[in-house]
Order: sequence, then structure tokens, then C-alpha cells
Amino acid sequence: MDPESKVENMMSTPLISVDSSASLGEAADIMLTNNIRRLIVKEKDEFVGIISQRELQRFITEIV
Repeated sequence: MDPESKVENMMSTPLISVDSSASLGEAADIMLTNNIRRLIVKEKDEFVGIISQRELQRFITEIV
């Protein structure tokens, strides 16, 4: 890979996101359905964070 390559040539599309009011189960389902490990979190039309598969796994481990 050429280090001068543009990000647009490597990025994933379309953007897949979840509303901040969604449950953790909904977020996990979106990740599984779309085979992704990170999910953009939105409030209204603004990106406010990212939740990762690892964070969800840690949470599940803590409650079991």
C-alpha cells in the first residue's frame, strides 16, 4: 500500500450508526448484521462517539 494513498480509497461505506438512545442489544445486533466491529453513535444528526465490539464484550462479561 502506498502511504500517499487517500483515506477515501480505504474507508468503509456506507456509514452505519446507532442512536445514542438505542439499547446495547440493538447496537450488538447492528454490528452482527453488518459484520462490523465499531459503530458510530449519533444524537440527532451529530456524531457523538463510537462503541466497539470489545466494549460490548466487556460489559457482557461484567454482568455475567
